[in-house]
Amino acid sequence: MTGTPPNAINWTAQQLRLFQRMYAFMKANQAHFTRESAPRIAPLDWSVISRMAALYAAHNLDGEPSGETRPAELE
Repeated sequence: MTGTPPNAINWTAQQLRLFQRMYAFMKANQAHFTRESAPRIAPLDWSVISRMAALYAAHNLDGEPSGETRPAELE
């Protein structure tokens, strides 16, 4: 499962690029996102987790990415 997600019709180029890069990186690098001592997640399950994380990140991207970090805002 790769390419453009169905809900990306109204996405900006930055959102689409973020989705594609994040999904590909997460899917190929499970060890970067899980504890070393944790059992490996099945490839199909990890693909779904990676896709959903990338969709969430792309959907919530505000404006142009600047590379700057912002402090957390506590409510």
